Amino acid sequence: MDERTSIVRSGAPFVQYGTTARDNLSLPLAAGPALRPAPGTSGPPSPRSSIMHGAMTGIEQPAGEATEPLSARSPAPLDRTDLRMVDVLREDGRISVAALAERCGVSRANAYTRLERLRADGVVRGFSARVDSRRLGLGIAALILISGRQAAWRTLRKDLAAMPEVEYCAFTTGEYDALVLVRVTDVETLRDVVLERLQSMPEVRATQTIFVLDEVVNRPYVLPPNGTG
Repeated sequence: MDERTSIVRSGAPFVQYGTTARDNLSLPLAAGPALRPAPGTSGPPSPRSSIMHGAMTGIEQPAGEATEPLSARSPAPLDRTDLRMVDVLREDGRISVAALAERCGVSRANAYTRLERLRADGVVRGFSARVDSRRLGLGIAALILISGRQAAWRTLRKDLAAMPEVEYCAFTTGEYDALVLVRVTDVETLRDVVLERLQSMPEVRATQTIFVLDEVVNRPYVLPPNGTG
């Protein structure tokens, strides 16, 4: 095994720390409630279902009016209003339908119908909380580049997905095969993640660990340019 010390030039000084030939570990010198779409029906709804649907959504559905199941049609292309809705939801996933309609300049009924369609088409996949990892005690974040054995990539993918420290994982092209973002409480825990767990996997050939100094942008998701107007 090779012990090496080097400086990595990436905007801040790093020093190589206790690395082996398999890992390039760089240490810094200083360290809403979801809206459920109403089930579609292939025939006229019963008076009771119409009343319940109207009571929960505030949108009246005339009895005897047939509705097409959302799952039976092809996804509709998104227009600027749809993208505006998704942009507003990015800021506040718990916003009410009435407030969402006002922010997007449409009626409440139109906003509800659009949101229902976005959920049914899989554009809006759900709602979740955003937390401050540091307040949870996870003050150390690191990117780990992983070189794996090509024949075992499915096993590697499964093992990485099962690691509770992994916040983000992606398979990539280039020198390395996978990239993971991990969050841990301290450097000792990160050392165990890299040297004891990752490198003990037979499908892992080598790793490179990069500490995160400052998270400048961390959006829940991005939107097409000029899509929100």
